[in-house]
Amino acid sequence: MALIDYDVSNVSAVSPLRPALKRRSGRPPGTEPAAEAGSFAARVTSRQVNLVEIIDKGLPPIEFLPASDGMLVRGKRHLVSAPAKEGKSLGMLVQWVDMALAGATVALLDRENGQDIYARRLADVLEARSLSAEDRAVVGAALRYFDFPTLKRGDAEALVADLAGVDLVVLDAQRMFLTDLGFGESEADDYAAFMADLIDPLFRAGIATLILDNTGHKNTTRARGASAKGDLNEVLFSIKTNAEFDLYRTGSMTLKVERSRFGNTGQWTLELGGGVFGSWGAGTAAGERHDFEAAVVATLKEAGRPLGQGKLIDAARKAGVHVGTDNGRTLLGRYVEDADSPIVKLPKGFALSKEAQ
Repeated sequence: MALIDYDVSNVSAVSPLRPALKRRSGRPPGTEPAAEAGSFAARVTSRQVNLVEIIDKGLPPIEFLPASDGMLVRGKRHLVSAPAKEGKSLGMLVQWVDMALAGATVALLDRENGQDIYARRLADVLEARSLSAEDRAVVGAALRYFDFPTLKRGDAEALVADLAGVDLVVLDAQRMFLTDLGFGESEADDYAAFMADLIDPLFRAGIATLILDNTGHKNTTRARGASAKGDLNEVLFSIKTNAEFDLYRTGSMTLKVERSRFGNTGQWTLELGGGVFGSWGAGTAAGERHDFEAAVVATLKEAGRPLGQGKLIDAARKAGVHVGTDNGRTLLGRYVEDADSPIVKLPKGFALSKEAQ
């Protein structure tokens, strides 16, 4: 069993949030002698706060990180679980790019994939997005990548100092960091020690953390191993693949909030693969791609006649919609089957219904 060492020698005797209280000794508030550092008075009594006064002064709103509304809470601890090889690192990389472009700084501590794999993935995202040289420079500066770093117990102070100003610290993947510290992922006390040593110091510094982890074999929505993983992180996510994706096929995955201490719920869908890297869209069912449908409708209205699927997909791409050929064909078929869609299939190609013309 791993023991968690807490150093309380420097704990302040007075809580900055504690209102002045009149002691039974009759001393006026604020004139009591300072409690000895590390004493019970310093560690417990002085930490009393008046919750009603805090409420009356105005509670701060829950703040989300840039490009992460409803998803990543500023300064809090997050855990993303998915089956091995589900694509969670790639899916989340897209999110970190969006965050960087929105003004956030992300520190990625990678102990699983390596710089070559992450660089190739990022190259695909940058190419699919057709980012300008200026935007590429922004991503390069805001996405701080660390290749196979080794963290030890006692690194907390240096870690917080080096990452000061970072909005989000990512650990990919959790098992390797636990192994470095000599901890087992199935031991609750080990996991608590890991959090106390490395994650909680970042939390106290106001830096959000995101840990990537694998699920168990039976339960695909929670991290494997110790249940403390769910207890000690404040927002828990799961990732699942809706449609398979690779270099030639466009598919999708869904990120879902499984549990949160802040009451935020939701799920986001991402289209990727086949040269496509969209953004996580809240409330969008997999495969809908409203941007592609809108481009098809606009093209058919302008043409005024039926068009083949190839011409429609090419026109959508020229309009700025990133869509793979196979995915475009699949989507066109879905639109035709959807009674609410204005797109119909005629012998000469796809067209608009009479009501939509």
